Amino acid sequence: MSTLIGMCCHNNLELTKKACDSIDLNTRDQSYKLVFVDDASTDGTADYLKERYPQAAVLVNSINEGYTKSANKILRARSGFDGVVLINNDVEVNPGWLTKLINNGGDIVGCKVMTPEGQLIHESVRVSGRKTIHGNFLHCDYINGCCMYVKSSLMDVIGEFDEIFAPAYHEETDLCLRARLEGYNVAYEPTCEVYHAVCSSYGTKPDTKQVYDRSWGILKARWSID
Repeated sequence: MSTLIGMCCHNNLELTKKACDSIDLNTRDQSYKLVFVDDASTDGTADYLKERYPQAAVLVNSINEGYTKSANKILRARSGFDGVVLINNDVEVNPGWLTKLINNGGDIVGCKVMTPEGQLIHESVRVSGRKTIHGNFLHCDYINGCCMYVKSSLMDVIGEFDEIFAPAYHEETDLCLRARLEGYNVAYEPTCEVYHAVCSSYGTKPDTKQVYDRSWGILKARWSID
C-alpha cells in the first residue's frame, strides 16, 4: 500500500503551484496518490489542478466549507492507504520528506516547521497539567497540522477531525490529544523540515482571529489546558 497526500485549497493559486512543484520534485522515493479539495476557489484553482494532475482526485466544494470539513473529505478517502498526509497549500517540502515522516514510526507524525526565510515556527508540544510546553520533544502530545502524517489504522479507531472546530483551527491538536488518550504515539520528526507561509493557505480575513479564538476556547474547555 502507499500514502495518500491531500491538500485543501481556497484561492492563492500561486502558492498552490509552488507547493505542488515541491511535492513533485521531492517525493520520488515513495509510492503515493494525490487528492485535492478545492474549497470554492474563484481563481481557477480547480481547473489548474485537474489539468496538471489528470490522475488525481480533485473534489470541488460548491460553497466555502472551511478547512476542517474539507480536510475530513481527504481523511475519509484513506481506504487502501497505510496513512494520509495533510499538507497546506502554502507549504513547501524538502527531498525525502515523506520517507522521513513514514519511517519515524509514529501514529501521528509532525515536521519541523520553518518560515520561507528559514526561521523556526514550530516543533512539538507537551501538556503538563494545564500548561502547554513548546519544545523539540520527539514524543509529544501534539504537533503542527500544516504538514502531518496520520496512520489510517488510528483513524479507523478514533475517527477524523471533530467538525465542532469548523471552519478551522485546532482540529489537529484535538486529534492528537484524542490519539494520546487512546494510547497512540504522537511524534515529532526533526529531520523533516518544511517551509510554511503562515496564514496564507486560507488567506487572512477580518474574522480570522475570531475563528481562531473560538476554536481555541473549545479546545481549552475540552482538554483543560491554557
